[in-house]
Order: sequence, then structure tokens, then C-alpha cells
Amino acid sequence: MRKVSSIIVGTGFAILVLGFAAKGITAEDPVKVSPKNYKMLLENDQIRVIDISIKKGEQVKMHTHPAKATVDYLLTSGKLRLTLLDGKTVDFVGKGGEVLWDDASLTHSVKNTGDSDIHIVEVELKKFSDDPVRVAPNNYNVLQDNAQVRILEIRIKPGEKVPMHSHPQTFSYNLSDYKRRFTFPDGTINDSEEKAGASFWSEAFASSSENTGTTEAHVLAVEMKKQRPDDPLKVEPEKSKLLFENDQVRAIEWWFKAGEKFEMHSHPEHVIYITKPSKIKFSFPDGKTSEVEMKAGQVIWSDPVTHSAENIGTSEVRGIAFELK
Repeated sequence: MRKVSSIIVGTGFAILVLGFAAKGITAEDPVKVSPKNYKMLLENDQIRVIDISIKKGEQVKMHTHPAKATVDYLLTSGKLRLTLLDGKTVDFVGKGGEVLWDDASLTHSVKNTGDSDIHIVEVELKKFSDDPVRVAPNNYNVLQDNAQVRILEIRIKPGEKVPMHSHPQTFSYNLSDYKRRFTFPDGTINDSEEKAGASFWSEAFASSSENTGTTEAHVLAVEMKKQRPDDPLKVEPEKSKLLFENDQVRAIEWWFKAGEKFEMHSHPEHVIYITKPSKIKFSFPDGKTSEVEMKAGQVIWSDPVTHSAENIGTSEVRGIAFELK
């Protein structure tokens, strides 16, 4: 199967375009192929976190990352050469602090062609969100996307089916007459006959859909984005920075000095990688507190949480939060 994908850095600029993707093969898992270079730090049903360390001039044999996608944070700068199954090579130069996204799952070997060792922390995503733009890109076109709303143009031809996907709260306006069948996760079916000019409001829902009529379904949908007044980027903009964001993950770097406090904020499911150690006191809305000794290289998984954090150690603490969507 021929597939074209990209490794993307920071705000979304493509820096490499790779072809000829191979199917992920568990036997070629880099943790098994080269355990001295790929060390497992954490694994659950959502993610794997791997510490990647490749010395100057060292080469890692052919392998495939058994994940839907990977998010890499470069702890150091360096140069790598990827060799694909067809013999083609791609040279990559990365800077410490950059974040890379890749959803190709290519089989490749890798060689450190730089003049220093390279160190990377990698978060492998085992699942994708059921965003309709990802599930059915030929049917859902993004017209506008900002912090408040996402506006979609939806076109579904007669007889066409759209796999299971989900929407947040959404206002929809019909641009054509059409018939559509919704099938919900519990198996419930709803048949609707819609008229051009009609509008409707929907609470968050998941469904698959099928155009059961003889005319194309043409709909304008305005998805409402949940506002997060306690978003850490808004709560403490001087102590946090957005490194990367797409429809699957958001990477935030955060830091605060000894004696400083990061005010009350919230996260969805996320994993933290500590780059500078210290001791932190967490306080929760119910008044409970917890003190944690943060160590460099430590990985911490968390379910959705609201808390404040105080640095009760003697040095600045710094880390990367990879939030799942």
C-alpha cells in the first residue's frame, strides 16, 4: 500500500515527506529490535512513552513503531538519516525543544549522522479520536477553525456511508433536501428527512450516518468548542508555552521557580515528562494536597485533573505535558 505522510514540527510546517509506508509489525517493535536505544518508560491502553537515545555514528536496525501516531520531543539537537524499505533515505536535522508529529508508521532504520548523541522522548498514541474530519475527510471540509468554533461543510452523496464519529455541541444548517440514517453506538437507528433552510441544535453525540435518499446531503455545521477558563496556557501564560497542537494531542511546556506557584488549572488525560527536577505540592479543589518529588526523566500519567502546583523545592521545575484529545 502506498501512503504519503509527513513529519510535522512545532506549529505545523511539514519538514519531511515520506512515501511507501509499511504496515506496522509488532515483531519489528523498536523496543524489541534495539532495547538499549529504545527504553519503555510507561505504557497503558492509551499510550506508550519511550526514551530514545542514539549515540554519534550509531545505527538502529529496521523497525516499525506499532502505534497510530507518534509525538516526539527533542531533548537535544542532532542529525538523523532514515532509510526506508525501498532503500530511499531521508536526512533530518532537529533542534532541542522541537516537537515532531508522525502518523505514517513507516518501517525504517535510523542512523545518527550528527556530531553528538541525540536524545528524544517519544509518546506513541495507540488510538485516534473519532473526529469526522479524520474519519471521513472526503465528506467533511473545514471552512473555519478558531478558539471558539469550527465550521464544517458536509457533503454526503446518495448511498454513501460515513463511519462512526463524534461531534461536540453543534448548530447545523441544511443547504439541501436529503434523507439520512443515523446509527448510534448502542445500535439505535434514527431516520431523518431534512429540508433545505432548516436548522437544528445538537448536544454532543457520536454516530455513523448514511445518505438514504436520492440527493446529496449538503450541510453547514458549526461545532462549539468547550471554553476552558482554567486552561494552563490562560491561567499562567508566563509559565507555560504551546509547543504543538493538532486534533489528537497538545504539547505544553511549563515551568516555575522555587517558591513560585502555578495557579488552579485543569488538564484532560495527559502524560508529563520532567526535564528539570524539584519537589511539588499539588492542591485540589476539595482542599486535599499531595507532595511529589519530581525527578528528571520521570514520566507521570494522569486522568483528567484540576489542581494548583507550588514548587517547594530548591530549584526551577520544568516539564512537558502531552494532553490527549
